[in-house]
Amino acid sequence: MGIDLTGVTNENEFYTHHYLAAILEGDLKPVYEAWSQQERPPWEGLRALARPFQAIQRESDPAERQALRQKWFVDLFSVLGYSFAPEVIELEDGTLLPLAGQIARANGQPDLWVLASPGDDANGAALTGEDEEDPLAVQEEILTKQVFAAPEPPRWVLLYGAKQLILLDRTKWPSKRFLRFDLEEILGRRESSTLRATAALLHRDSVCPADQVSLLDRLDENSHKHAFAVSEDLKYSAREAVELLGNEAVWYLREVLKEGVYGKDLADQITRECLRYLYRLLFLFYVEAREELGYAPMKSEEYRTG
Repeated sequence: MGIDLTGVTNENEFYTHHYLAAILEGDLKPVYEAWSQQERPPWEGLRALARPFQAIQRESDPAERQALRQKWFVDLFSVLGYSFAPEVIELEDGTLLPLAGQIARANGQPDLWVLASPGDDANGAALTGEDEEDPLAVQEEILTKQVFAAPEPPRWVLLYGAKQLILLDRTKWPSKRFLRFDLEEILGRRESSTLRATAALLHRDSVCPADQVSLLDRLDENSHKHAFAVSEDLKYSAREAVELLGNEAVWYLREVLKEGVYGKDLADQITRECLRYLYRLLFLFYVEAREELGYAPMKSEEYRTG
């Protein structure tokens, strides 16, 4: 069974969809093998946090729920290898920005900041807004105009709300490419491969290790390599498909319709029409492969077998 990324949203192709579906699992195996030697691998720590997370959702008292959530996120980041001290920093325009924590590079410049969705207390203690569904919607302007536009911006931002955790890369932010982790979905299902992938993609050793290239950068490099390989394969496959379609069209014109087949104009026309037909097929295949888009009725037996 392949990797299950249910609950992890690859917004605007943070990595290519092909890479996540076909290659990522193999690239993460060395991480899993190393962690398996530990008494308690990070994914088991995530599994242990599922019940406390669900208990928070059942808590009826807002103040108690907020306190439980604050402690829970401290435990979550600890499982993922982070140790943070809340602080308030002053941005270039004088804005005070509460951080749940940060990691600096050896030269003192920021490498990673952790931001909570609005709802923090006055001391920047990283509380989360209890009804906030999309923490990015609230913080998007701050991220664009202040955080990533700062003279010394962090490379990474971990943004979290009551039920989500979002990993942002400054180099991909202009295209709004990021990874979104639905904690309610991931911890509610407790699927082993999902927990393993979540831990591997969010762990400090993967995002910003000391004095070495991060796992996420290596995954990104592999993603680009495979995207290039797929593009090359697709180019030659598309050429072959057009030739097959074109030859079939010529056969039909000659043998069935009994029409003369000659002239450059006819060849150009058939080529254009075959390309259009091919692009429509590719678009349909893409839509069918991305069931979450909801465009193709893949649950309909009549559609699938029609």
